[in-house]
Amino acid sequence: MSVSRPGLLLLLLAAATASGCASRGTARVRVDHYAFGLAAGKSVDVRDVCASGQADTLELSRTFGDYAWSIVTLGFYLPHHVEIACVKETAR
Repeated sequence: MSVSRPGLLLLLLAAATASGCASRGTARVRVDHYAFGLAAGKSVDVRDVCASGQADTLELSRTFGDYAWSIVTLGFYLPHHVEIACVKETAR
């Protein structure tokens, strides 16, 4: 699944909840969209998720459950997951 740059930026800014602490290197964030993707949920800042304040890589995925919710709600609710790999902090 490819995502356009504006779409990726929207995914970074629009996330419902962050699960886990990214100080260990990675975090999985659920991103919720509504109304066929036209409206987004709450925002998340990578600086709040990563201890270093910077993301190394971002990967967008959808689980079977995400697809099921999209089908059941006829596209009104569109959940996604973003895996964020944080830049490791260097010792000073």
